[in-house]
Amino acid sequence: GYMRRVVEDKTNELIEIAARLAESHNVDAAVVSKMREAADSTEYTTYEDKLKFAATVFPDNLKVGGANPLNVLYGLVSKGLHGLGEPECIAIADETRDVFEYVF
Repeated sequence: GYMRRVVEDKTNELIEIAARLAESHNVDAAVVSKMREAADSTEYTTYEDKLKFAATVFPDNLKVGGANPLNVLYGLVSKGLHGLGEPECIAIADETRDVFEYVF
């Protein structure tokens, strides 16, 4: 549950970091702009929706071994932690931490 709260609180910052990384790799400005749209929404958007949108425009050349870090993070935090047992939640928290450490 705590990792989920961290993800919620840091979603916009995470998307901005991904956008800066995209810029540093000379990704098309239109793609970077679309990434930032997910964080800059003037309307309330859930962190899941933000991550899902940002993941869809994440540049291929920034993927790790073909994996999209934002898509992985979205999948991890969307598994419904409240319906899983403690061992499953710990495993998800560990995977989430690994993604955060990689991106940040």
